[in-house]
Amino acid sequence: MRKRVTSQERYSAESQIEPARVLSDPASAGGRRVTEPTTGATWGLASSDGAPVGVRNRDAGDPSGKPPSSTRKKKHYSLYDKVCTERNLWLAWLQVRANKGAPGCDGVTVEQFDADARGNLKELRRQLRDKTYRPRPVRRHPIEKDGGAGVRNLGIPCVRDRLVQQALKQVLEPIFEPTFSPHSHGFRPEKGSVTACRTVEWALAHGYEWVVDLDLKDFANSQSSMTRWIMSCC
Repeated sequence: MRKRVTSQERYSAESQIEPARVLSDPASAGGRRVTEPTTGATWGLASSDGAPVGVRNRDAGDPSGKPPSSTRKKKHYSLYDKVCTERNLWLAWLQVRANKGAPGCDGVTVEQFDADARGNLKELRRQLRDKTYRPRPVRRHPIEKDGGAGVRNLGIPCVRDRLVQQALKQVLEPIFEPTFSPHSHGFRPEKGSVTACRTVEWALAHGYEWVVDLDLKDFANSQSSMTRWIMSCC
């Protein structure tokens, strides 16, 4: 029968393991020391085969050379049920209510939805769990482009659909946000025109002089262009 090891026994056994040696002097043994910018873990890399020699702790991996747990690729399962939780939907509603905005095609305003917010959230959660929820058509509202260069059609979803979109965002954003390029500043948390201007200032201070301005004309309004782009990503 397999013996069950208690947490106290496991801790006692692990405390007797001698930590892996980190190169105190990179020059000795022909190695060099590298510090990971993300975790701050220090690695001694031998110049011969590049095998890592880490410190045995939670941040710096283990003596076997495995990368730190914080840098390993994480797997996420069953995200749909996290979207449908009462807490996630309530937090999404608070954000939609704070943003205000115009009503969608059903004519329901934020104030009208707020009059029976808990009842509306309960019904919306039931539809999501039963998978009977269907988004409604987006109301089209034309706005003039800057400089009088035409008209841009702005799509305004219904309040209930904005709530579901926000609930999805709260679950998916923490997963995919760390994978985006640090040079991307549009529609990202704690990023925007201010951080983009700071990047330009840094580039100018370091000798960069050329600026490339690109814009895809009527990309979103052209179904053929959108279809080709989607197919190229598949």
